[in-house]
Amino acid sequence: MSTSSVFLIVNLVGGFLVLGGYGFFLITNPETSARLWGDIPEAWKAYFFASMLISAIGYIIFFVYVLVGGGIFVKPVYGLFNIQFITILVSVFLIMAALWIPLTISMLDDPGRPSGILIKIVLWGASLSSIGITLSLLTAHNINPGYHWLAVFGIGYLAFHCTILDAIIWVRYFTWHN
Repeated sequence: MSTSSVFLIVNLVGGFLVLGGYGFFLITNPETSARLWGDIPEAWKAYFFASMLISAIGYIIFFVYVLVGGGIFVKPVYGLFNIQFITILVSVFLIMAALWIPLTISMLDDPGRPSGILIKIVLWGASLSSIGITLSLLTAHNINPGYHWLAVFGIGYLAFHCTILDAIIWVRYFTWHN
């Protein structure tokens, strides 16, 4: 199977798990969805939501760059690796992102469950893997300069969102008890 096919399949399956999981859990747990915000100030929620949209657009730009913009040929980390390295990081990111909502809803439904530490692990896993993707692109050889820097910015913004807004601010303001 070609490297672009593997990257596509990872993203299709992972994307379905993330978006499908969010949709499923939000639809089947409408009474819990408002509690996912924790104690995030009401005035901040619009910024978080806007950042989520920018992050999604940034990921799509990165995805398109890899598949059709020449990114499949990059050599990450100063030419030491190939795109499979980034595909592994993308897999980790998507797995972590897919686990967040079921773990969080599970903890909200049963605060006695030891899922708080797992939630923090998946948030930092998503953060560190997205930082890894960003650094891999920043240090890549064999780039297509026209699209490459746009992809770096897109995935870099996602890394910012996952690290600052999710793993740090959300964790700080989340209600860790019922």
